[in-house]
Amino acid sequence: MRVASFALALAAVTALAGCGGDKSTGPGAIAGNYRMRSVNGETLPVVLEEFGSYRAELTAASLTLDDDGRFTESSTVRETDGGQTVTTIGSCPGSYTRGGSTITFEEDASSDENCGFSYTATWTNGNTLTVEFAPGFQAVYRK
Repeated sequence: MRVASFALALAAVTALAGCGGDKSTGPGAIAGNYRMRSVNGETLPVVLEEFGSYRAELTAASLTLDDDGRFTESSTVRETDGGQTVTTIGSCPGSYTRGGSTITFEEDASSDENCGFSYTATWTNGNTLTVEFAPGFQAVYRK
């Protein structure tokens, strides 16, 4: 069974630049654990890829943001092929910066060959991150 690269790409989609800053523009109150609730408006699990007897589904994902500007993105993908199922858990650490309601993420490329992506998010209501991983691919996370 082949391993879906989406889990890693998802991890990478959660990163962009640096760390630090003061409480008004830096990490501060944004720290915490955010669970993915939906992808493009669909609740999890979400089918990522499907052809023939093969199917890859994103079953869970989370972002954990620390006070020091560091984060970890984790995702779980379930792949089924010809009746055999394999679950893969991926994780990418990185750093983030905050400028108002915009959060910029940058994954550490050296942590895993599937990490190293950059992406941005909008923080709203003090508990929601809307992450734009790629054009047409948006995920909502909540504390």
